[in-house]
Amino acid sequence: MINQDICSYIQEKINDHYNQKGNEYFADLLVKKGYGQNYGGYFEDFKDLLNTKLAEPNQKLHFTNYYMNSKRKDKKPSYSSLHCPQLMLWIAEIAGLNDRHLNSAYDFIVTFEEENKLKQNQKGGDYLEDYEGVEEEFKNILKIYNINTIIKNSNSWIDVLSEVNKL
Repeated sequence: MINQDICSYIQEKINDHYNQKGNEYFADLLVKKGYGQNYGGYFEDFKDLLNTKLAEPNQKLHFTNYYMNSKRKDKKPSYSSLHCPQLMLWIAEIAGLNDRHLNSAYDFIVTFEEENKLKQNQKGGDYLEDYEGVEEEFKNILKIYNINTIIKNSNSWIDVLSEVNKL
């Protein structure tokens, strides 16, 4: 699949704020509680929608805006190079990663920010890179490299859900 295929599926089938089980996305919980990226990037792109109490702008908009642009829409996914913890967490969740891994990744960000007193600071999308090994550890907990490979090599989102569910 290419990004355009994935974006089309997301636009048609994925809810803005609730997963397939009807639960709020982990990424939305991060935003609402002040964790993760909180300025620049998609917050700047959609400042007219900015309402962190409602987790807006949402990750669906963040994803489709980024991957449907003319530079990326016809390319294979490259999500393992992302830096924004919310977007990576959201991708893993919509791809069907189990709650055990999602909870671990969510808890990792919360604990990391609490221990480093980052919650109230301005944090751009790449803030985890400022701390040696932290972004890499988060990505490993989240299985984002495996998920990226699965999405890149799948022919449909049904295949993605089936394979990611096995991680």
